[in-house]
Amino acid sequence: MDTGLIIVSLVFFLIGISLILSAYKTYKKFKFFASAKLQSIDNINTGPVKVKGKIIADKTLSSPYSKKPCVYYRYRTVSMKFKSATGGPSSSKAAQQIVASGENSLSFEVDDRSGRININTEGADFLGLDNINYYVSSSNETLSLAERIKRLKAMGESDFKKSKKPVHIPGDLIPYDDAVNRKKYDYLFGDTYISPDSEIVVVGSAEQLADNGFEIRKKPTMLIAKDEELIKSDLSNTNTLRFFAVGIGMLLLGVVFIIIGM
Repeated sequence: MDTGLIIVSLVFFLIGISLILSAYKTYKKFKFFASAKLQSIDNINTGPVKVKGKIIADKTLSSPYSKKPCVYYRYRTVSMKFKSATGGPSSSKAAQQIVASGENSLSFEVDDRSGRININTEGADFLGLDNINYYVSSSNETLSLAERIKRLKAMGESDFKKSKKPVHIPGDLIPYDDAVNRKKYDYLFGDTYISPDSEIVVVGSAEQLADNGFEIRKKPTMLIAKDEELIKSDLSNTNTLRFFAVGIGMLLLGVVFIIIGM
């Protein structure tokens, strides 16, 4: 028995299973989205629903780098130390390394002019936010790994890629210009966000509260986007089938390597 080939086959099996599970989760979200019907808030029922309206928020967050009031933000810190000679956020993604990323959100209400409904954003998927605002530190300020870990622990977090707030926000951020800055800086700091008063679409499960009001929450999923087409795009059947097909291919390769290894 060839131990090396058996290990390779197990790796292919694990990759294949993860891709198939990812495809299945996306398929479930698509089915949930398809079953949710657009309803006016004053006539809402329990179960899968879709509402469309304006965000109403009593409290807001501040996006970490762009400092904009919002109900949701997503951030990333990108190391440019591995960039190519012509690297930049738009032209050399393969040469970058995301060293930290995270997101944060607040519950809010949606107003569709017929009424308002509370949106419980815990566990929600925020879609269609691909426009990242990138910044750099004008002094190229950086922190050592030891200092980053120290700050992460002080925040009560354990993972750079799951922290709700960046551990390091330089005080001298300036907008990133690919034509000017591509070779000069070690790190990019990017964020994207949903502003209060934005028009959005929410797909989720409506549940009746003790006061006979309703709330939309994750069960089994909740999708929030600026418009319906963004949800459809992120849940496209093409991507689902692609992940499923590649996953099956990985499993078959795993079987082939097991046979050869025997």
